[in-house]
Amino acid sequence: MSYRIIENLEPRLIRAIYKITAKFGIQNVTAKKIATECDVSDFTAIRCFGTMNAALEAAALAFDRPFLSKLNELASQNVNLYEVWDQMMEFLISDPDGTFFYYEYKSFLVRDPTEAHVRAGEFLQTIKSIIPSDSLSDHGFLVLWDYVTSMTLYYAVKFIRNDLAYNEENRDIVRQIVGGGVEKLVGIKL
Repeated sequence: MSYRIIENLEPRLIRAIYKITAKFGIQNVTAKKIATECDVSDFTAIRCFGTMNAALEAAALAFDRPFLSKLNELASQNVNLYEVWDQMMEFLISDPDGTFFYYEYKSFLVRDPTEAHVRAGEFLQTIKSIIPSDSLSDHGFLVLWDYVTSMTLYYAVKFIRNDLAYNEENRDIVRQIVGGGVEKLVGIKL
């Protein structure tokens, strides 16, 4: 018996997870659906990650690592916070399936956005590089990170689904809603 070599299996499986989530919701992502989408066996689909939970975690990392990298790059360029938000939104809009996945992942699978989260250190580093504040504790920064990312994802999904027209007026309103919450908490003018 010979085995076929499957090129780029992990990225293909991750894209399948995004696509299935966008179509059916994260609760309906199964090894069978992933395998069918990628034309591989169920065993091959799961073996790549070990467990379904590990597959979802890998998909989350594949989505948010470039997102965090982009945010850290913008922070290093001293870009104003509204421009950072615009870039976050453009990143999310450019990958509808990935955004639907990450929105559902963050909404239904990530329960604690604070110090107990396994990736709190990464999130803390990113939010501190974007929003300067001497008045917030690390806990406060992590809650702020949860607020900004949750609201931005929420509205990105609304824009992608056309529940809210993706135009300058609506972008500005949402930018003010999210930015206003940050300004009030941190006490800085964006």
